[in-house]
Amino acid sequence: MENEKLNKGDMVLVKWYGQCQRTINDARFAYVSECYLNDVETCTLGFMVAEDDRAIVLTPNIHKYSEHSQDYMVEGIFTIPKSMVIEVKKLS
Repeated sequence: MENEKLNKGDMVLVKWYGQCQRTINDARFAYVSECYLNDVETCTLGFMVAEDDRAIVLTPNIHKYSEHSQDYMVEGIFTIPKSMVIEVKKLS
């Protein structure tokens, strides 16, 4: 991964290994590492919500909560395990 500092709200492109090879019903009862069983490169584009030493959390949509608020709402949150990440590129 690049050493560039990523901030909440940055648009990023994450290249990572793995597609979930289980149905949703099977996957929800499995450990995360059991869901990612192949080495297919996947690209995911989104806005950075959070990042720690184990995962990157993205969202495709950010909505302003109200006209007078500084708060924002997100939907469609997507978590990518850091152990599967190949590269992260900041686009904004």
